[in-house]
Amino acid sequence: MIAEIFIKNFRNLSRAELSFSSGLNLIFGENGSGKTSLLEAIYLCGFGRSFKGNNQIFTKIGEDFAKIFGKNEERNEIEIIFTKDGEKKIVFNGKRIAKISGLLGQFPMTYIGPGEVMAVAGSPSVRRTLIDSHICQFDSEFTSTLLAYKHSVRQRNAALRGVANNEIAGGTVLIDAWDEKVANLGAKVIEYRIDFLKKLSPLASNIFTAIAGNGAGELLLKYRCSVAQNPQIDDLEGLFFARLREMRDYHLQHFETTIGPHRDDVEIFLKNFPAKQFASWGQVRMISLALYLGAAKILSEHTQPVPTIMLDDALAELDPKRARAALEIVPEIGQTIVATPHPEQIKNFAEAKVFTFVEPGNIIENNEKS
Repeated sequence: MIAEIFIKNFRNLSRAELSFSSGLNLIFGENGSGKTSLLEAIYLCGFGRSFKGNNQIFTKIGEDFAKIFGKNEERNEIEIIFTKDGEKKIVFNGKRIAKISGLLGQFPMTYIGPGEVMAVAGSPSVRRTLIDSHICQFDSEFTSTLLAYKHSVRQRNAALRGVANNEIAGGTVLIDAWDEKVANLGAKVIEYRIDFLKKLSPLASNIFTAIAGNGAGELLLKYRCSVAQNPQIDDLEGLFFARLREMRDYHLQHFETTIGPHRDDVEIFLKNFPAKQFASWGQVRMISLALYLGAAKILSEHTQPVPTIMLDDALAELDPKRARAALEIVPEIGQTIVATPHPEQIKNFAEAKVFTFVEPGNIIENNEKS
């Protein structure tokens, strides 16, 4: 969890120094006040990058630098400094971190924003990222395997182009070597994901029922593997290698590896029907919420620090009854930080710690004076 955060010159936040509850935290403010920027600063403590993508400029206009300083309950400290030119320095417990993969799991977290509805309605990459980002926070071996797999696919694609254009030596022997590497690493990535989905499917279904109500229907998640339908894990590497050999001519024509975990997907069924095609928009929103909360639950079972779950106006399309049902579930999983411009949707939570943006860029705790 994030116990304390200090922010200076970040986005529209000139200065903020906040202490969070380990339970429920509510952040109120109009659109454009800085709620998402605050959650983005917290997210950076966990991932070292923004959920808005790469090539972001974080420094407040007119300032030379931006700074984020965070602590968790275990007294771990992180400091992130950005220059106005886009340079970034991350220091964890006094030591500079060269690769952000070394930060994963120190401040475990799940971010759920308005766009997370794409977990159901969006492209396969959204669902792959949902799975991978959570496993990476509690399993460093998966992280290194996934990074090595992506590197191997890039190298294989470069070899395909070089061999097809007679630009590099080695020919099929070179591609054979990359096929072995890709198949070995890719099979491991798939195995991790399938194991994660076996745990996530019943958890997400139970959470969906708790939010949507009894009779909403059972959720079922299935891993759709591009290498083979219903592959056997113990034979997946050999099968993957054979499929790469079968498709080599096609891959040589297109300089691309078109099968593997980077092309896989997760199929989501509600009452045995594909949710992407048959679920209503309200159901899609609740299913997406259930998927992320289920993943956060698995994360909480594997990490010593309590995870932080951030809801960035993620309850906006739920009626008050279902929004309240969701807010009763989330604190049972981990620290909860909810940002919304609609306080009437989540009122009457006496146990919550409340913060308010009294004006853009200026946030106070409610028992403080502005």
